[in-house]
Amino acid sequence: MKLMHGKQIPIHAIILLGVLTIVVALTTLPASVSIITFVKHIKLINGHPNANDALGHGTLYGTLTAVIYWALRQRIGFTRAFWIALVGAMALGLTTELLQHFSPGRDVQLSDLLGNWLGAMTAIALIGFWRSLTNERLQNAV
Repeated sequence: MKLMHGKQIPIHAIILLGVLTIVVALTTLPASVSIITFVKHIKLINGHPNANDALGHGTLYGTLTAVIYWALRQRIGFTRAFWIALVGAMALGLTTELLQHFSPGRDVQLSDLLGNWLGAMTAIALIGFWRSLTNERLQNAV
């Protein structure tokens, strides 16, 4: 995809914008929207609706964190991408959770916020662990 000035938009940016759009839509749209109703009826753990919702939020924000890191890593390096991905996903998780107060049929839940943050922290911990493994392999190869 090209901009007006002939510059190409990197595929990383397009994918990041797509994932951001999906995350914001799924976490802020009114409960009456059909996709939200469908997602709310998915049961992973019987008898624990908050756990199901928190797992969904964790998966969504873990994926977002990984995509933010992936989109930024080559341009700004590991450390900056690591922190921007973590802080950005956690800030968006808090913001979208607070915005649910203004969305019909939705309410602010601490379990959702914790799910958002746990998903982001889990993804970034896995990224950091993977980075340490690859650094160790590189050092052993030299």
